[in-house]
Amino acid sequence: MQHSGSDRSAAPATCKLEQMVTRLSALVLILSLGTVSAANAIQVVPFGGTAPLPEQRGTSPKLGAAMEAVRSGDADLALRLAREAVIEQPRSAVAHEVLGAAASMKGENKDAEKAFGEALRLEPRRISAMVALGRLALQMNDPKKAEQMFRKALAITPTLAVARRNLAIALLRQGQVPSAVAELQEAIKQANGKDVESQYLLAAVYEEFGRPVEAEKVLEALLAAQPDVQQAILLLALVKLELRKTTEADALFQKAIERDPKSPWARLGLAVIDRGRGELSEARTELEKLTAEDIMSDNPITVDTETDIEKVIQLLNEEGIVRVPVTEKGKLVGIISRGDVIKAVLEPEFMTFGAR
Repeated sequence: MQHSGSDRSAAPATCKLEQMVTRLSALVLILSLGTVSAANAIQVVPFGGTAPLPEQRGTSPKLGAAMEAVRSGDADLALRLAREAVIEQPRSAVAHEVLGAAASMKGENKDAEKAFGEALRLEPRRISAMVALGRLALQMNDPKKAEQMFRKALAITPTLAVARRNLAIALLRQGQVPSAVAELQEAIKQANGKDVESQYLLAAVYEEFGRPVEAEKVLEALLAAQPDVQQAILLLALVKLELRKTTEADALFQKAIERDPKSPWARLGLAVIDRGRGELSEARTELEKLTAEDIMSDNPITVDTETDIEKVIQLLNEEGIVRVPVTEKGKLVGIISRGDVIKAVLEPEFMTFGAR
């Protein structure tokens, strides 16, 4: 695979993806296909769902109904009511912001951007509109613009956790790992260690870039304060496996199953542990409880072992994902992540983020 850019004597002229696939076991699927950044317990995805709504104080009945429709997930009703509210109150920043949220629910990103922009024009220091525009920019694969919006919000309110957390995501999307880590650490510090979402995201970044010891510390602190966060339990179990702390990983996967008996990722983890112990019958039992529907998404995004690294980078950026399954002749042979890509193309000294 040809690599563009400056020559590096330490790097081979060509490199196939198969040389970069370092995680071949099913335990990686816990994070890669389980949409952990996505995830049900904590939303740390760079985008998704609706934009956060402004406060409802002093709103008209129609605007209040539009906001309630957004909260209930009725996109069609929310959009209709929000449009009517804007006609009634054309100079209401709140009305335009709710219209933006409703349009975002419908996937009408350009209309959403226009509405959020109008809310910000009417009230130039409206932080919620800045955050909404930043999240929308991430959804539209424009992390640089997202960064600008989140920094603008933080200039007004430096302790706004949602803006700092999303700023970290925007930086990650631009490959600025050290800066993203610093922002997440600052968010956790400002919250006195009580910002669960930032803790989880920081741990996921540490795990992604081969820093399992740091990830373990962050997740253990998170779970000490909030022991029932399912995705943190699963991620810590994976980290424990990477650190070869099998007994602790086993207990965590068991805890995850107690909370969610249908959790495919916990059962995959247990199967990996059983297989590692040579308990093939137990591993088979766990796997038999799973179906392809449990662990695969419709029309999954994949790359082939012959795919050029530049195309992999482009795919990761365009789809807003951190890992992608690698196939060979139609069969899954591994996973490649942003961390694998960055570690393959950058010199080691560029990967010293988070050093103390």
